[in-house]
Amino acid sequence: MICPVCESSNTVFAGDIFRFDQPFSIRKCQDCKSSYQYPAPKNSDLFYTDDYYSGKAVFSYIDERKIDKYARYVWNARIRNLQKFQKGGIFLDVGCSFGGLTRSASKYYLSYGIDISRYAVNQGNEFSKQTSQNKNFKGLFCGDLLNFPIAEIKNSSVAVVTMIEVAEHLENPVEHFKKAWELLMPGGVFLIQTANMTARQAARAGLNYHYYLPGHLTYFSEQGIEALLKKIGFTSVIKYFPVEFGLLPKLLKMRGNFTSWRDYFRWINVIYYHLSSFLRYKGEPLTSSMVVYAIK
Repeated sequence: MICPVCESSNTVFAGDIFRFDQPFSIRKCQDCKSSYQYPAPKNSDLFYTDDYYSGKAVFSYIDERKIDKYARYVWNARIRNLQKFQKGGIFLDVGCSFGGLTRSASKYYLSYGIDISRYAVNQGNEFSKQTSQNKNFKGLFCGDLLNFPIAEIKNSSVAVVTMIEVAEHLENPVEHFKKAWELLMPGGVFLIQTANMTARQAARAGLNYHYYLPGHLTYFSEQGIEALLKKIGFTSVIKYFPVEFGLLPKLLKMRGNFTSWRDYFRWINVIYYHLSSFLRYKGEPLTSSMVVYAIK
């Protein structure tokens, strides 16, 4: 019963999640305060069927192709911030799904995406042919960092590696993070977006927190993910709460799902959440959204 984040054996049973057809158990690390599913589900790749990507599964991905014009506000804002660290070079999005971020990155980088779902990769490449003529977009490939599918990308050659809402799906994040470190050039950026499970929002909700999902295998704490990245060899870790870009791109993205003027009232909760993220209670952020930049 080893913690998948800090590899400590000082873990305890935290409880069971019963709100899905297949219940699962959570253990928590007493040292780094991260938590994880134990036992991990067998054949967890089976979560990511076509139904997962088409919104038909209980545990599903939101298909942003339907609001591509609006989702680009967030993707472009993310790329603008990355530009402060790496102006160009190879960009690799891990867990790229249909490739929205990969396409946005191609304005400045030679951009590649990888995903374990052949359905998402095929659909994303087809959508990209219809929407992107940028020669810097090198395509989407089926695989992951431990079964790396892109032969032309060598170690120490990548400027940016991104994992947006992917790290929590990993049973063995240490090995994946090490591979990201190996691929990055000196000064390269590893961007991770995931939940901070010691934040006030997650701590108050306990096992009812919405992030406890069947396909989420590892749940990071702020201190746990930083310690892991530094142990691997990253020289600097920068943390952003809630994200590394401002509020406006979020609000503009939401408009893609608006059907009437009344939907603008939904902005109130998002604005409140965003502003609350800058506050802390007993040293912990009030909200659990977290983005980490690790610099090699």
